[in-house]
Amino acid sequence: MIVPRSAAGERALTRLQSEALDALVLGGGIVGAGVARDAALRGLRVGLIDRHDFAFGTSSRSSRLLHGGIRYLAQGRLGLVRQASAEKMVLHRIAPHLTEPTEFLFPAYRQSGWPLWQLRIGVKLYDWLCRGGNFGTSAAMNAPALLERAPGLQPDGLAGGVRYFDAFTHDARLVFDTLRSAEKAGACLANYVRFETVERKGDGFRCHVTDVLAQRSFVIETRSVVNAAGPWAQGLGLSRVQLRLTKGIHLVFDRARLPVRNAVVITDGPRVLFVIPWAERVIVGTTDTDYDGPIDDVRSEPPDVAYLLSTVGRYFPGARLNVEDVVTSWAGLRPLLADRKGRPSDISR
Repeated sequence: MIVPRSAAGERALTRLQSEALDALVLGGGIVGAGVARDAALRGLRVGLIDRHDFAFGTSSRSSRLLHGGIRYLAQGRLGLVRQASAEKMVLHRIAPHLTEPTEFLFPAYRQSGWPLWQLRIGVKLYDWLCRGGNFGTSAAMNAPALLERAPGLQPDGLAGGVRYFDAFTHDARLVFDTLRSAEKAGACLANYVRFETVERKGDGFRCHVTDVLAQRSFVIETRSVVNAAGPWAQGLGLSRVQLRLTKGIHLVFDRARLPVRNAVVITDGPRVLFVIPWAERVIVGTTDTDYDGPIDDVRSEPPDVAYLLSTVGRYFPGARLNVEDVVTSWAGLRPLLADRKGRPSDISR
């Protein structure tokens, strides 16, 4: 069945077929949207296509956080932490409607592998890397103060904790607003257009694509092709990128079942997870496991759900959460550069 496009959508397809582009971006997630916006603002003729809806994949299946990657301090990735911290503040300045400052509580339990002294040093280093530009100042807390701010937290073995600040966002809305900005700067955007093959033509490329709504094929000519297809990036045309895909799922509960006032960091060995208040709901996640299944149909499987329920249950035993309490869930893939050494969580983002 042929699904008609809007008039604006038809105009975008006409432009893609008739104009010689400087850059064609493959993928309408946050990376592709950011590349298209940056290129368009620099005066380049830019096109962007996506085989699904914009933000269909990883960019709508995150933890909804803008953070500086405090978890990466323990891995010594100070440059990554500094860059991410600076960028979240830039976004807060230019798009405050997409950044909700959030206090995070990180409890420290004896024999947990995350000693209180280490967390104290870590958040102060985090503040320093933010160069005084964070949403608030971190602080150490004793056990009674932490339990007052996070009722229901397991008190046994609690040595205290720390607090630090990051921000909550709407990941898909961030993509859409970035795309709107790119389009305003002159970029041509079209979703439900599938990339098929690419061939060289002189100093540029001819990209063969298909309008999946009308089932018609056409060619886009461009000087360069940017592969921003996320989990689909491997094996696209002339690209040699090799990925290690890892899956992350999130569970959503009614806030009445897990009444946290602030975001809480929970750990499982070296793994860092979050419990995040979200209006009348609470988000818990995420997992991080290798994935080799169908990319278009990523699901929350029973072992994933059981893992999150078990982990959050150790920290909030009084909640007695079970599968019946799960309101909904989502699952997404991280397109990490291939590195088969170590755990999925060890691979650089």
